[in-house]
Amino acid sequence: MSTAFASPAAIRPKSDHWLARLGGETIMRQVPTPVVAVGALVDGKPVGMVVGSFVVVSFDPTVVSLSAKLTSGTWPLLRDAERIGLSVLTDEHADKVRQLAGPRERRFDGIDWESDGSAVLISDASVQLAGEISDIRAVGDHDLALIEPDVVRDNPGAAPLVYYRSHLDAVRG
Repeated sequence: MSTAFASPAAIRPKSDHWLARLGGETIMRQVPTPVVAVGALVDGKPVGMVVGSFVVVSFDPTVVSLSAKLTSGTWPLLRDAERIGLSVLTDEHADKVRQLAGPRERRFDGIDWESDGSAVLISDASVQLAGEISDIRAVGDHDLALIEPDVVRDNPGAAPLVYYRSHLDAVRG
């Protein structure tokens, strides 16, 4: 069985890196990723962003990771927070994802959230985690952050969102 892939010549390169020359961002959209809101209180106000790079790294001890673009204006605020919250968004949040990724001053308008210390958590998320960032490594054009959550809550009836082929879809079990 053979599968036709886009010709590298048909994909416009974004840099000299080999994966970029092959249309790496387009190719990587074939990998489903969870849609996670990351948030913290900064000067008493919720600050957050959406990431599609959340991964469980270890169960014992519990360690999760996320990556954030070095060019992000929000990431430096979250990186320096005492605690951060991670909320796996659900189909109930699908209409709010663009807002959470939009202009910083309006990201939390009309969105129910709660705090655990300085960690901001989106209400009714599939999974909520809160904890401290234990390590940050620069990896290419991103920071890779390791988080050791001390709060983990689940909402087993929720349908988590995944980003796949440039679309949001809910996972139903």
